[in-house]
Amino acid sequence: MRDAATIIQHVGFLLYALPTLWCTFALYRHRTAEASLPAIRSFKRIGPLLGLSMGACILGTLSGIWLEHGEYEFRWATPTDQAETAMYITFFAVWVSNIKLEIWTLEPLRKLDPNSAKEPALSEPYTSALQATKRHLTLHAVGLISVMVLRTGL
Repeated sequence: MRDAATIIQHVGFLLYALPTLWCTFALYRHRTAEASLPAIRSFKRIGPLLGLSMGACILGTLSGIWLEHGEYEFRWATPTDQAETAMYITFFAVWVSNIKLEIWTLEPLRKLDPNSAKEPALSEPYTSALQATKRHLTLHAVGLISVMVLRTGL
């Protein structure tokens, strides 16, 4: 059962991290705000999948800890080394960053997103919000890559 929890944890993390990293790199590949619209719209559209994936990762982690210590008692495991401790702290920071990303960073983009039928040109507030999203996703991607490196021990 512990292996199943680990698989859920890893699959959830990958389903969260890979689209997030893809969007971050896509925003840097496109030089203009207009060219970035398809990438950021795709990212906003898969938001529910990202939330479920993050939840699966957390559920897999907690289930694995619970299964490791017995079915009737839940104790936090003491990490065996500093890299594991750093990984859990970094993942917690990524989780908090995800909350900020969804609520305060992407919400202005949702409200200001130009619909091609209503507003053909991008407004200055949208471009500014897109730059803030780009900066936040960059820090978020660094956190995700850090979790990957700490988890694999590269």
